[in-house]
Amino acid sequence: MLLSYLFKHGFKNEVYPINPKSTEISGLKCYSNVKDVPSDIDLACILVPYDIIQKIVKECAEKGVKVSILFSSGFAEAVYSEVGVKGVELQNDIIKRAKRSGMRICGPNCIGVISPVSNTCISWSPSLELQPILGDIAIISQSGALGGSILTRMWERGIGISRFISSGNEADLETADYIKYLTRDPHTRVIAIFLEGVRDGKKFREAAEMATKAMKPIVILKTGKSERGKLSVRSHTGSLAGDDKYMTPYLDNWG
Repeated sequence: MLLSYLFKHGFKNEVYPINPKSTEISGLKCYSNVKDVPSDIDLACILVPYDIIQKIVKECAEKGVKVSILFSSGFAEAVYSEVGVKGVELQNDIIKRAKRSGMRICGPNCIGVISPVSNTCISWSPSLELQPILGDIAIISQSGALGGSILTRMWERGIGISRFISSGNEADLETADYIKYLTRDPHTRVIAIFLEGVRDGKKFREAAEMATKAMKPIVILKTGKSERGKLSVRSHTGSLAGDDKYMTPYLDNWG
C-alpha cells in the first residue's frame, strides 16, 4: 500500500525496496539489506515487527540514513499489553541508537507523512484512495486513524492541505518540532493539531510563540481530559496526557 500510494500520487524520486526474501517488489529491484543500496538515503520507511527493529535501525544508522519513519507498533504505547515494559525499553534503545548517528525519527506507531506540495505521500492511510488536494492547512496528529479520517473529510469537501504529519509516539521528533518547521513553511497558513500530550512544555511554548509571531494560527483538539481518557492516551501512543486543569488554560492561550 505504501509503494502503491507513493507512485499513484506522483512521487518521482528514487525508491529502493528492502526485503531479504524478495528480488523485486512493485517492479523495482529489491535489496536484501539497506547497506546494499548503491546511493545515499534521505528517508527510510520501516515496516517490520518490533522484535527486529533494533537491527534495522542500527543498519540504517550505519548506512547514514538522515531520517526514518517508524510505522511499526509495539513500543511505549504497548505498556498495558503483553509487550509491557519491554516496549518502552525498546523505544528508548532505538532513539539512543539513532541519536548516536544523527538520524531523526518520526513515530514509531504512526501512519507517515503526506505533502501534496511535492507529490510525496509516504503513508498507507486509506484516505489516499482519494486524490490529495493542495491547500494551506497543515495537520499534525498523534492519532493516525483520526488524522486519516480528517483528511478524508477535508478532501471530500474540496479542502486542501499543505502537509500532514502522523507523529505517533513522538519518541524523537515531537509536535513542537513540527510546529517550528511549519512556522517557516511558506506553503502553510494554519496549523491544526490533534494533541494527546506535551512532553516538553517549554519547547512547545517556544514553538507556539514562533507560530504566533509568524501570524500562523494554531487550532488544537486536545484529548485525554478524563482519568479514563488519560489511560486511553497512554495505551494509544504512550503519551502522558497531563492534568487538564493545567493544560486547558495553557492551550487556550495558544490555540
